[in-house]
Amino acid sequence: MVKSARKVVFKNIDIAFGESLSEKEKYNLAKNSFINFGKSIFELIYSPSLNKRYYEEHTVLHNDEVVQNSYKKGKGVIAVTAHLGNWEWLGSSYAQLGNKLSVIARPLDNRKLDRYVEKYREQKGFSIIPKKVAFKKGIKALNNNHALGILVDQNAAVGGIFVPFFGFNASTVKGPLFYHNKTNAPIHVAYSVRGKDDKHHIYLSEEIFLVKDVFSIPAELKKNPFEESDYNIFISNILSDYLEIDRITQLDKLLKKLSGKDKRKLMDRFNMWKITKYIENAVRKYPEQWFWLHPRWKKRPDGEKGIY
Repeated sequence: MVKSARKVVFKNIDIAFGESLSEKEKYNLAKNSFINFGKSIFELIYSPSLNKRYYEEHTVLHNDEVVQNSYKKGKGVIAVTAHLGNWEWLGSSYAQLGNKLSVIARPLDNRKLDRYVEKYREQKGFSIIPKKVAFKKGIKALNNNHALGILVDQNAAVGGIFVPFFGFNASTVKGPLFYHNKTNAPIHVAYSVRGKDDKHHIYLSEEIFLVKDVFSIPAELKKNPFEESDYNIFISNILSDYLEIDRITQLDKLLKKLSGKDKRKLMDRFNMWKITKYIENAVRKYPEQWFWLHPRWKKRPDGEKGIY
């Protein structure tokens, strides 16, 4: 492994798991992550020769009926996803299984590879929306009742909002909020992992309902996908940006102190955190299948020192 890449991988693992893993466990996690990525590359190479029947035989959908019910609303589906398992298989298989799908993506740095991947995606039946035209074309896709795939697990260098990811603030795209506010399309999280049966298992969440006012937050923190420890993370990583908190008191009393503008900002950050929390829980469950090579926590809040 290249030294710079190794540094990023182990820094990420340290941020996510700290002392809960031994050095040997961290090393094995990094190694298995690269093995998974290598398998995904080989699958991408031979995928153009695969037909619909192959995808049907090697893909297992979990909870797809809830997404199909969302399709019936006619507003499209906002499919939030991550670089987990084989994310290219997620898109191609879901399209091959008969679902209308568009995915927002930036061009790859390598032009030849980008052309190859773009041609492969088109062949599999789903369209790619370049980020530079994503606002209009993303809305159009939803209006045409497509699922709109949005990857939210990489560093948002521009225009992101900071939400906790493994308890540490990470700059995160806010596309799911934008499209939901514009179209009221239902939101689901979707990800693919490689199973012990050598099949790709696609997990689809229930519809994610966003909070409409900040005073719903205390009750939301007691529900899935949150855990008991997330209460303090919300206080220290989000709420403290808007209020000086010298001690933790009843949350509803603190929320009453916010200005109208800060309430809107806080609500957006909480909703994006709620969505991202589903991704975090999936990465915790399948850590060896996440793409640890990306500097997820690269952008820092103003005045905060870089970590890579």
